Amino acid sequence: MPSERTRVTVVCAGCDIAFEVIPSRAARARYHDAACRAETRAIPPLVRLQAKIIIDVTTRCWLWTGTTANKGYGTLSVRQPDGGSRPVYVHRFMYETVHGPIPDELVIDHLCRVHNCCNPEHLEAVTPQTNSLRGIQRQVLIHNSGVCSQGHLMDESNSMRTMRTNGKPRLVCRTCHYARRRLWQAKKRQAHT
Repeated sequence: MPSERTRVTVVCAGCDIAFEVIPSRAARARYHDAACRAETRAIPPLVRLQAKIIIDVTTRCWLWTGTTANKGYGTLSVRQPDGGSRPVYVHRFMYETVHGPIPDELVIDHLCRVHNCCNPEHLEAVTPQTNSLRGIQRQVLIHNSGVCSQGHLMDESNSMRTMRTNGKPRLVCRTCHYARRRLWQAKKRQAHT
């Protein structure tokens, strides 16, 4: 008697029909058959995109519910003129659809800070530096607040640039830097005595 393999249920990305596959194929199974896959790919990307957006009425974010890539950015497969297809970021696709091409030297900034949002009103083309400064990383928050994590004023006289081990510069509080340095030197002297 042949052993039955366990199967998991997956919903077709094209027609929402539930179908069963073996667990090892569940992550890759998106369509229940080749015809459904071909039909879905023939639908214009903007129509497919609109079917996978939920609007948050409080924030007015258009939240992408489809496939996401690293850091939660939505992706959509777009057919190319040569017959193939390539994945594109949904927020970039929406920005280009509404505002036109993005210049090579600019990136898209989410003004709402929600990575899977694709509302064109929440997207702005900016330089990478501006995008970084608007970010919520610890160093950016410290830089924008005007004080270090210990509360020292980060003005021109109390801030200095140092090099990280990867060669990139960073802005540090001079008071904290020298306090850490004195502590390190004291530990070093104590270890040698």
